[in-house]
Amino acid sequence: MSTIISYLVHIISLGYFIRRSWRRYLQVIGNLLLGAVDDSADIKPMVNTQRRMLSVLYRFTKLKLIRFHGADDWFILGNSLYLLDRLSSAIECYDKSLSIDSQKLYVWYNKALALSFMGESAAAVICWDGLLAMDDRFTEAWFSKGVALEQLGKISEALTCYDRVIEVDSGLAEAWYNKGVVLSELGKYEEAVASYDASLALRDKDEEAWFNRGAALSELERYDEALESYHKSVTINSKLKHGWNGIALALTELGNYEEAISHYDKALAVDDRYQDAWYNKGVALDIMGRYEDAQVCYNQGVAIEKMVRDEGLED
Repeated sequence: MSTIISYLVHIISLGYFIRRSWRRYLQVIGNLLLGAVDDSADIKPMVNTQRRMLSVLYRFTKLKLIRFHGADDWFILGNSLYLLDRLSSAIECYDKSLSIDSQKLYVWYNKALALSFMGESAAAVICWDGLLAMDDRFTEAWFSKGVALEQLGKISEALTCYDRVIEVDSGLAEAWYNKGVVLSELGKYEEAVASYDASLALRDKDEEAWFNRGAALSELERYDEALESYHKSVTINSKLKHGWNGIALALTELGNYEEAISHYDKALAVDDRYQDAWYNKGVALDIMGRYEDAQVCYNQGVAIEKMVRDEGLED
């Protein structure tokens, strides 16, 4: 009996605390999510020891033991749930916030992000469209819409979004980078290189931009220039396996097979289950007439493919 009483006292005390302190609690969590406060010592105990209170608070709102009257209250609760990966519940809160004030741009934005993380890219695009109808200079929304459209395979429409971001703010390296990626997907390699150049002018330590620039140059058969870009990528990050693979591919195209093989080996030193490097190394060995060595590489690639497939089935 004493155990039951103790449990009831605990629940009542917890409920009393939440009903009195929910606004401060949500503000801290919401600020933490939005990066508005430091992850300092006084915040950590609250986040680490009182996470369960959020679940109780959410239940209280469902039971109408706590009543929110403002759009901001629902927005902050939604952000807290978002932080804890309770995306469906977060969206429900964002919808309640929007039912009170449909002009809250960041509520639309966060709802769209939550939908996107749930794999609901089409629904996310609809949200961003609603937001952009209210503010067509909201660069984060244009950018995120572009990403969602890429996920939907709507590459040309994604390009339009990135162009709009750049039109509003040409200083966003990410927009230039993503524009380069979609231009490459559309086969517009010269334009892609120009976009990567613009991105790298703003952020020259981006190994992926250097790598993708090299890939676009390779498509244009400008292998010496591609090599320079690939080398930049692995100078920034020596663990970039596809950077080493890119160098090796360019060297293969230039007829430097021995050197290419040594760079495939560098890629495999980073990841010995890297199928592309095993296959490409086999091709270089084949060209050199080292057929048995090539077959070993091909066999290794096939074995890895089977292993990956089997692991996927187990998951």
